[in-house]
Parts: sequence; structure tokens; C-alpha cells
Amino acid sequence: MSKKASSNSLSSAVSAISTAGSSVSGRPPISRSSNSSRSSTNSINERSNEVPPNTSNAAPTLTSTTTNNSSSNTSDASNPLESNASVIPIQASSNSNDTNYNSSTKSENVYQRIKKRPITGVLSNDADAELTCPICFDIIDVAHVTKCGHSFCQVCIQTALEHTHRCPKCNTPCTINKDVFPNFTLNQIIERYKEVSHTKKFKVSQATSNTILEFINSAQGELNIEDVNNIIELLAQKKEELKFTNKKVNELLLFDFLKHLQQSKTEELNKIQYELQMVNEDCKQVEECLSTLKTKPDQLLKLDNKSNDQQQLTSITSPTKSTEINPIENIQSPQSPNNRIQTILNNKKRIINRYFDELSQTYVQSHNKDLTDFNLKGTQPVVLDHIRSTVNKITNYTELRSIASVNYNSDLHSVSSIVSSVDFDKSYEHFAMAGVTKRIKIFDFVNIIDRPYGVHYPQYEMVHNAKLSCVSWNRYFRQQLACSDYDGVVTLWDAEAGSLIRSYQEHEKRCWGVQFCDVDPRLLASGSDDSKVKIWSTNSDYSLLSIDAKSNVCCVVFKPDSKFHVLFGTADHNIHYYDIRNAKEPVSLFRGHKKAVSYVKFSNENEFVSASTDSTLKLWKLNEGQCIRSFTGHVNEKNFVGLETHNGYIVTGSENNTVHLYCNELSKPLLTYKFDENGNGKKDEGLNDFVSAVCWSNQNYLLAANSQGVVKVLELI
Repeated sequence: MSKKASSNSLSSAVSAISTAGSSVSGRPPISRSSNSSRSSTNSINERSNEVPPNTSNAAPTLTSTTTNNSSSNTSDASNPLESNASVIPIQASSNSNDTNYNSSTKSENVYQRIKKRPITGVLSNDADAELTCPICFDIIDVAHVTKCGHSFCQVCIQTALEHTHRCPKCNTPCTINKDVFPNFTLNQIIERYKEVSHTKKFKVSQATSNTILEFINSAQGELNIEDVNNIIELLAQKKEELKFTNKKVNELLLFDFLKHLQQSKTEELNKIQYELQMVNEDCKQVEECLSTLKTKPDQLLKLDNKSNDQQQLTSITSPTKSTEINPIENIQSPQSPNNRIQTILNNKKRIINRYFDELSQTYVQSHNKDLTDFNLKGTQPVVLDHIRSTVNKITNYTELRSIASVNYNSDLHSVSSIVSSVDFDKSYEHFAMAGVTKRIKIFDFVNIIDRPYGVHYPQYEMVHNAKLSCVSWNRYFRQQLACSDYDGVVTLWDAEAGSLIRSYQEHEKRCWGVQFCDVDPRLLASGSDDSKVKIWSTNSDYSLLSIDAKSNVCCVVFKPDSKFHVLFGTADHNIHYYDIRNAKEPVSLFRGHKKAVSYVKFSNENEFVSASTDSTLKLWKLNEGQCIRSFTGHVNEKNFVGLETHNGYIVTGSENNTVHLYCNELSKPLLTYKFDENGNGKKDEGLNDFVSAVCWSNQNYLLAANSQGVVKVLELI
């Protein structure tokens, strides 16, 4: 072999090394992991939207991506093998033409055989398509086959059928329980495929990385110093190229991160500027309002002049007394208006500072939930009035004070005396309490307020056959009172006569709640552990309607402005909203609680509050079907602790024997009251007592009962 031929062969070898080196070092071999990460990213993005009903929009994008990747993989993967094909004739070079011919023919055959193999450990397109899920475009995970013969991932087909109830491949009607079955054979094939592909991938990558070393070892006798220097120079050049590529990639990544950070901070800045503009506009309006309050109205000026005249007249008629200095009178003299305003302002500032962060969030959310809708002047007056009302509600009361106490159980030898329910009549002059002593007791509330001290006895008392769970007063017929008991019986009473009017006995298990309808006082609803909600009429002995809730019903209420809509909570953690004119399915289903829903109460016609044994209260928008706010701070894990709403306030009990008062706009309690004394005036000794019922009067008075049978009359100050 001549020197020129040797030089040419070495040059081709160097180029082969260059190609192999670039394929080995510059770009990693295609593996299943890279394809899997790409596919899993697409599947995550789709599943985060719970698989939209129409997947045709997403399919073209994923298909085009897969095609581009596969084409690039083919071009990259072919380089190492082509390098090997060019190296082999040099390794087998000889003075004999036949030997050279046989060597080249052999290398071409080897090249053709290797080229036909999937070098990445991935099957060909046809075989790969059979093992690919048509939904997530990844290798099928836990294969399931539909009745029409198409295979999918278990999670993919279940999620798709929950929304469409049709095969995503051929649109054949399918259901999860009846038409989808595990594909055990395909699962075995996929497991075997994964094992084989992993082994092939390891062997091919190892063979490719050893190509350069094998060539150098086999060509030691034909390489001179100049050839070695050329190879070293080429490798150094490739090293610098790799360094340059890696550095550029890192800088691009850093630049991409900084651009995203810049965009995020810009959005935050725009948001802060928008909120600052809102605050500035509102401050101008409040300053204008304060400017009008600097001068007193004419009526107040007349009253001030009249009081000054009376003081002057008193000083003239009794000059001796006016010259005397009495330090006590000076201390008790009323403050000036400015000092009085400043004192009240300082007290209320402390309350606002306590809830400043949450009140700020409420302010921004109330102003405009979507910052893209920039319509400041159109919504500003309404929002400002809402915030003004919220501030007033937060600072309106500073204390819950007990002014009277009533005992539910007069029998000192009774073991249990839990008060299950308390309710006022329509005039708020009397209230009724019921509990586990099987008695309904009616007290004169006006008399208790006028004479808070001493022992108070019930005006009326009605004895029942079972433990009582709930009592409800008719808002139209003052004498009608309804109760539910542990035997599942709903009873209608004449409260003034103390006589039984009607008894409803269709429930099969314990009945937890009963309530009259405010719109039609002849209707009442009840919920029971037999998973039934029943609608009754005071003019009929039988139920008008029965709703199957599929779970224990813990509470039920009518919508305040409708006789056709009922809301009830169940033990399956859900709240059901029904139109009784079409009771086959609910109008809305509210999910969010983690345990049984024990109470539901309407705050207004479009908002209601729910209580659960997960120690949370939730405020819901009825029309929007979403939770506005969650309230925490009380303890409620296993007992009924009571719930009541009134004028934007929420009151509930707690299993630590405490009453909690919330405002609709804040998630933390405003005020609390601790039951510290039992019915005998002695302090509790760490018993497991809990607040069992609460009720709100039309004034600033609350009734709160606990598991000892003590009912406290609390005044909001």
C-alpha cells in the first residue's frame, strides 16, 4: 500500500472518528427515557384539564411533535453506524485485492444487518403504534381493552369515559364498568418489550462509545506521529466544540429563566400598580366624605346650643355649687366630641390591625377578581360601600357577654342532658329547646332578658317518646312547632296548648333535622339516616315527596325565597341542592368538605354556609357552585355543635365548649365565648363538654347550649 493510499485511508478514518465522536459525545443516543419524558409531559398537560371531551384539537400537535422527533432520531442514530462502516475496510486493509474486497463486502453486510435493527431499543413505527396509547401517545401503562377492541392506558380510558362515555378511537358507546376489561396478554408483551429494549439500548450505546478506542488499537501499526497529532488535534477541537455547546446551552437556560422571572415580576408590578390606583381613587372618595363631616349638621348644633344654655341657667340658679370644686365630677364629666371620637377610633384600629392582611385580600378581591377587566370607575362605588360595610361589621362588636343562664334538665340525677336544638318563635318572644331528655321546653325570652338573675322555669313543656334531635318553629303560625327524634318520627305540636297535632312515621332510621318552609308555612322537610329527604304537609298524614340521597342525611333546609328548592348535607361529604318539582337528580352538587356535612344554613338568597366534622365552615355561592371562603378556628370532629347565620355573621359551637362568632368576609373568628361554669355555678373540671346548639335572635342576643344542658343568653357588645 502506497503512502498516498495510507494517507487517504487515515484521513477517512479521522473523518470517521470525527463523525463517531460527534455522535457519541455531542448528542446522546436516543433512548426510551427521552421519548417517555416528552410523552409524559404531554399527558400531564392533558390530564391536568381532566381530558377535555374533544381530544381532536390536541392530537395534531402531539402527532407532529412525535414525527419531528422520530425523524431527528433517525438521522442522529445513523451516524455512528456509518462511521463503523467506513472504519472497517481500513482495519482490514491488505496488499491483496481479494482480501480487501471480502472485507468490504463483509462490512457492508454487517452494516446492512445493523441498520435494520432498531438501535435505540424502540420498536419500528408499526410495532410501536400497536403498543402506544392513542390518548397520551406513550407506551401503554396497565393495558385495558374496550369492547370494540382498542387498547388504552387504564387511567387514560377511565378519565376519557367519565366525560364522553364513548371509545376515543372509534366513538363506540362504552361504560367503565361494563365495556372495559384488562388486557393481560398485551401487558405481558409490553413488559417483555421493555426488558428487551433496555438491554439493546445498553449494548448499542456501549458499542458506539468503544468505536474510537477499537479503531486506535487496531490501527497502531499504521499510525505515525503526524496521524496521532491530527487525531489529538481533532479530539481537542471536538472538546472545544462540546464546551462551547454546553456553555451556550447553559446561558440559554439562564436567559430563559431570567425572562420568565422578568415576566412574573412585571405582572406582579402591574398588579400592584393596579391595586395602588384602586386605593388612591378610594382614598379620594373617603377624603371627600370626611370633608363633609367636618361641620356638624344643624340638628347637632341646636342640641349643643341647648345644652350650653342649660348649663348657664344651672350656674345662675346655684352659684354656690358652681364655685365648688369636686374632683369626682371632673373625672366623670363627659369627654369632648373630638376626644370621644379619638377614643373609639383607637379601639377599633386595634381590631382592624388584627385582621389587616385578610381584609386587604378581601378588598382587592371585592374590587375586581379579574385584573384584566380594568373598569375602575364603573365598579368603584359599589365595592367601596361593600368594604365600608365589612369594616363596620368587623368593628361593630368587641365582646360576647353572658347575661343569663337556663337549665334544660331539672332532674339532678339524670346522666345525660345534651341540648340538641334551640329555636325562636316568629316574634322572638319565646324560644324552645329539645334534647336527649325527650322533652321540649318553651321559655319566655323577654322575661329572661328583663330578669336575667335567678331560676327560670319553662312556660310550656311537652314530653316525647324518644330522644329529640331537632326542633323548628313555624314562622307564620306561631303555635305550630315541629320536632324530629331518634326513632325517625317527625311530630307536629301545638305549642300553646301543648298537644300533639300530627305524627309522621315514614322514616326508617334516626331523623336528624326538620324545618318549616318560610314561603309556604304548610310545608316542612326532614332528613334521616335512611338516606331519605321527605317533604311533608301540615294538612296530610303522608309525605308529599321522597328524595333518595344515597347517603345518610344530616340536615335539610328550604331556600328562603322558594318553596320548591331544598338544600341538605350528607355523610358522603357533599351538599345536595334539589328542585322538588324534578327530584330525579340534583340541580347542583357541592363538593369540598372532607367529612360529613352536619349543618347547612342560608346567609341570603344566593349564599349559604355549611358545617362539617372536618372542623371547617364553608361559604358557598349557590348560583356559581363554588366555595367563597373557608372558616377555621373551632373544633368539630364528631359531634353536632350548632350553626346559625344572621346579617353577615356566622355563629357556631366547638368541641372545646366554646362559642365562635365569624364574619362572612374573614376566615378567622371575631369573638369567642368559653363555657366556664355549669348549671350549679361550679367551674368545669376538664370534662369532654361541647357546645351542642346555637340560635340567633333578631337583636344582639345569642342562645348557646352545651352538652351539660346549660343554655346561655349571650349579648353582643
